[in-house]
Amino acid sequence: VGGSVVIGYLVDVISGSPPGLAALVLGLTCLITRGAQQRILVRGAAMTIGFSAFVALVAGVIVLIVRLIAGVPIAAFTFELRHIALVTFATALIGPLVWRVFRRIDAAFARTHRERDAALEGLAP
Repeated sequence: VGGSVVIGYLVDVISGSPPGLAALVLGLTCLITRGAQQRILVRGAAMTIGFSAFVALVAGVIVLIVRLIAGVPIAAFTFELRHIALVTFATALIGPLVWRVFRRIDAAFARTHRERDAALEGLAP
């Protein structure tokens, strides 16, 4: 969670958005998705696509809620919903590729053959 908050703060600094907006959103998204990911087994294309879409949808809704609470100007509500839908769709398409890359990275740093096989199957903790 700490890493996601730091990355969010760097995004805030670089993009010029209100300080703490992306840090809060990324921290909350990390907490919610990590909690969900520990309770389900994300294996196979359908589960990976579904979980990626869930993460994007949660992040989009959190951004919208935080912006409303903080008084940050937003576009028309239908435009915001359309943006969240498009981002969710794009994330669902790209998510499985990203997960595969991360599994390869986990396998590359595995100490034993058993850990390597578990990482490639998505069973690494």
